[in-house]
Amino acid sequence: MNPIFKYCLSAGIKPHKPKILKAFFTKPFEKFIIVENSKNESEYENYEELIEYLHSNLKTKNIGIVQLQLNAADKKLELVDKAINVTPAQFCFLIEHSSLVITNNKLSAEFARIENKANILFNNQAQSFNQKPYWYPNDTFWFPTNSFSEKSAIKALESLGIKHSLNLIDPVFQGEYFNKKIIEIIPNFDVSEVNLSKQSINIRADYFFDEKNILKALGGNYCNIITSRKINLNKLPKEIIQKNLSQINFEINIDTPVEEINFMKQFNTPIHFFCRDTKNIQEIRLKFIDEKIDKEAQDEIKGLDKYKKLCDNYFYKSSKIIFSNKQIFTSLAAERAGRPIQTKSMQLEKVYNEESFWQEIQHYKLIEKKND
Repeated sequence: MNPIFKYCLSAGIKPHKPKILKAFFTKPFEKFIIVENSKNESEYENYEELIEYLHSNLKTKNIGIVQLQLNAADKKLELVDKAINVTPAQFCFLIEHSSLVITNNKLSAEFARIENKANILFNNQAQSFNQKPYWYPNDTFWFPTNSFSEKSAIKALESLGIKHSLNLIDPVFQGEYFNKKIIEIIPNFDVSEVNLSKQSINIRADYFFDEKNILKALGGNYCNIITSRKINLNKLPKEIIQKNLSQINFEINIDTPVEEINFMKQFNTPIHFFCRDTKNIQEIRLKFIDEKIDKEAQDEIKGLDKYKKLCDNYFYKSSKIIFSNKQIFTSLAAERAGRPIQTKSMQLEKVYNEESFWQEIQHYKLIEKKND
């Protein structure tokens, strides 16, 4: 029995449909779904990827994706067809005329229930949602805020009666940094030739060292530098260094000259010393006793050995874009294999079963492809 009828029966009162205040607002599309990314609740980590899945499927059905913002601080999502600032009453009016509501706001999900609209709620405390009083027994699907976007995309498309192929992919792992977009360059080319300017980038001088190209990249972008060799930054104006260089990440090994450390410290830029040689880390720290040297070790990932053994069945998406020789790659392993991509958007690529790939695992999502 619907909980609201059960409660009313035990209290000897008659239930009435809840009423919510609405204010007219011009419909943005004839058919549309609503997405909300409220700052008042925990944000859904994979919203952008979810919208990407939905956009490709809804476009063919002439269904728009509309982001409603009740708070000016709500983060605007990419790929939505429209983003609209509305009042709560206008929000409720548009819910009434929508086909689906996707939100991380429990109150918006309640409004959708009152209007008998299918809705998806991203919330970590939503397990008891269906035990609370509600008027219509409509479809409310809840997912934790760190859930895979493929799962919620499937529910959304099924609610709309749209055929899809998402059942053919099964996400098995998502790295901690998968939702952080990162641009890296390997300085084996002139960055001006790929129209890369005023971007936040990592310069991977530890992969390839060319001081001229490093300085050119630093001159036109906001940079972190990762290097194991000194770089003569004196060749650039001080104001450029202060404006564009946020941090130097300097790899130290047992053979690093002390003079190089002292040379890099002169620029008054934040400098982070790290060491990948875990075997000799104590000896290295003793040699450079005046410096704080962090140990960089590969994160222990539960089940990683299983993924390595089954990697023939796995594909990956990467949050990294690596520029090398004027081409774009999604991992260092792909760059070393000479397999560039043609677009900056995320796409499925075959997993590389080699150490450089697994070292970057926190930037990937691993997906198993199923047969038709």
